[in-house]
Amino acid sequence: MRKLRGGTRATDMNGSIIRFLAPLCLCFGCLLLRVSVEE
Repeated sequence: MRKLRGGTRATDMNGSIIRFLAPLCLCFGCLLLRVSVEE
């Protein structure tokens, strides 16, 4: 339990970053697909 408590902050930061980057990556991928289809 002590080890888990020590790493809670790091895991929370990583989780928030992933949640924030996931939608951005999806939007970027959609834009790339549109450009490739138009060409």
